Amino acid sequence: MPKSDRYKITDSGMKEVVDDEPNDETQSISTVERMSETIRDIVQLLKGDGEPSDKINYKLKTFCHAKKVSFVDECLYIYIHGEKMGSIRDNDTDEKKLRRYIHSSEAHERAAEYMILHAPSERVKFFAENLLMPEAVIRKFTIAARMNDIEKYKSLCHDKNLRKILRRSYKIFFRKPEIFLKAFTILFLPDFYFYLRKEKK
Repeated sequence: MPKSDRYKITDSGMKEVVDDEPNDETQSISTVERMSETIRDIVQLLKGDGEPSDKINYKLKTFCHAKKVSFVDECLYIYIHGEKMGSIRDNDTDEKKLRRYIHSSEAHERAAEYMILHAPSERVKFFAENLLMPEAVIRKFTIAARMNDIEKYKSLCHDKNLRKILRRSYKIFFRKPEIFLKAFTILFLPDFYFYLRKEKK
């Protein structure tokens, strides 16, 4: 088959239509496809598509795998505020505030889990395990309290794995004492924490 007939153009890029032995040319095409997918992901993020938390997760994943990260003072793009992003001005009801807090908390937990598995150094992994993950767990209790869901809250209180994660926060006490103090309150004064965080009517 002539080289010109071995590839076809699709919406997702150029793809080979035969299953021959890989060579430099096919490997180059594969590299271009991967780069195209990455560029499309970045464009979607810059356009403001998706949930607000998508940008946080994307940046953290990128930093975990980047061999080199550089910062520049110049503004390299115009940030577009997507419809789903919302703003402080949009948080005009308790329901909207809670919904955004839930989305943010879910992203926080996913980011912590990812960094624990793929952290580029033991130091980063340490903070992911002992700061980010306990904070993500604290948010679970906060959400249950804000929703006045006492049954869910009690279920979280009895979860041994969550309690173990909360106890780890003592390791970052001198960095973020408020995280440890919140965890301590949940562990030993759960009713008091529920009262502090529950929605006031």
